[in-house]
Amino acid sequence: MGDWVSDGVDVDWEYPADETEASNFVLLLRAMRDELDTYAQQHAPGYHFILSIASLARPTHYKKLHLNRYQTSSTLLISCSFNLMAYDYAGSWDTGAAETIGSELVASYSYDPSSRELISYDTLEVVRAKVSWLEETGLASSMFWEASGGGTYDKSLIRSSFTALGSLDTGLNLLTYPNSQYANNAAGMQET
Repeated sequence: MGDWVSDGVDVDWEYPADETEASNFVLLLRAMRDELDTYAQQHAPGYHFILSIASLARPTHYKKLHLNRYQTSSTLLISCSFNLMAYDYAGSWDTGAAETIGSELVASYSYDPSSRELISYDTLEVVRAKVSWLEETGLASSMFWEASGGGTYDKSLIRSSFTALGSLDTGLNLLTYPNSQYANNAAGMQET
């Protein structure tokens, strides 16, 4: 943590396949939470480092995760967030492919019958529908793994999510890492 100037860790174990792996995943997360908290106590008192989990958004995967075991007390969770992965795939589909919006699936995709290529991705409409689902189910936020192909300004997927949610996380990043072996990090991200 101290060398790389990071606000936390996202764990992407693809995917606990059985009871043993699911239990080991909980043990790994508990050990990581303990280390993050110990580092914070020593080097960043009062700061809470993020520990998040990336999980496939398919019940056959996330139901194996023992979500009830992530709670260590009535108020403290091992993990700060669960990021359910619903990837969008980018690529060229200009060779006869047609875009389809599946409102029941809350998905958009393009299929090119000549190459038999199917590409799934998010659109503004799909992002708004996903945010609506988040709110209906009591979840707190959206997360984008990668957004370079997500459009700009009025076509931005992130802007669409922000507009639908009405807010962004405004927590401050930790920029003090005086024990980093890297001079620019130890200097608080100032040029050295």
